[in-house]
Amino acid sequence: MRGPLLIGPLALDVHAEAPWDAALDALLTSYRPGAASSGGPSMSQPVTLALRLLPPVDALPKTKLPRFVGDDQLLGDRSEAWEARVDRAAQSATFWLHDGKPEAHVRRELVASALRVTLATLAPERGGLLVHGAAAVHDGRALVFIGPSGEGKTTLARRLRAAGWTTLCDDAALITPTTVAATPLRGKEDDARVGGSFPLRGLVFLEKGAPTLALTHLTAAEATARLMPRVFWYASAPTWEARLLATVSAIVERVPAYRLASSLDHDPIPALAAL
Repeated sequence: MRGPLLIGPLALDVHAEAPWDAALDALLTSYRPGAASSGGPSMSQPVTLALRLLPPVDALPKTKLPRFVGDDQLLGDRSEAWEARVDRAAQSATFWLHDGKPEAHVRRELVASALRVTLATLAPERGGLLVHGAAAVHDGRALVFIGPSGEGKTTLARRLRAAGWTTLCDDAALITPTTVAATPLRGKEDDARVGGSFPLRGLVFLEKGAPTLALTHLTAAEATARLMPRVFWYASAPTWEARLLATVSAIVERVPAYRLASSLDHDPIPALAAL
C-alpha cells in the first residue's frame, strides 16, 4: 500500500522496507481506506510509521505484550521482536523489526503489532482511541460493540451483516467523540474492514449468558469502567497516560453508552435498531 491511509482522525503514512512491504500489503488485503472527512479532528499532520529490517538477535527480552517507556515526547521498547521508538512531537513511530522467523504469517503479525502500537499510542493525540470492538452502521450511524474475547462481538457482527447492517470491523475500531472507523487490523473472521469515518451513535458493552435480553443505559462513570480494559494501550509515561484518560473522558461524556445482556439465543437487532 502506498500513500497515506485515512483512518478516522488519522492520516497514517507507512514506509516499509522489504520484506515488511509485502507483509503490509498482505495485512491490507480486503481493507478499504477511508476518505477525508471534515467532521473529525485535524488530519493536517500525517502520522508516519516506518518499518525497517534488523537481523535476528539472541538474548533480547521476551515479553507477551509491548511495554513502551519514556518521557514527555519519546517512548521506546526493545525486545526479541523489535527495537522501536514513538515520537510525540514528530507524530511518528519507527520499528526496526527482527526477521528471526521469516514465515509470511509471522511477518504479517509483526507488522500488525507495529501498526497497533502506533495507532493506540498516537490516536489520543488526535482525540481518538483504539478499542477492542466490532462496529456496524445502520441508517447512516454506527454502533461500536465492546467486550473481551468470547463475549460475542464476532457473532453479533455476523448477525448484523445478515440483517442488512454494514459491518465495519469485528476486532479493532478507532473511535472519537463523534466518529468511528475500522482499522486495517484483522479480526477472527478476517472480514473486510471499512476505514471511512461514520457518525458514532453509541457504545454497546456486551455481556453474554444472560437469561433475558436487556439493553440498559450506562452512566459516564460506568462506561469508563467498562471501556478502559478494552482500550489498546502500551505506554508507561505519565503525560501520555494523562492524554489517554482525557480522551476517554471526552468520549464517554459525549457518546451514549449501553449494556447489552443477552445469550446467543436472543435476537438483539430490533432493540439495537431502535437506538
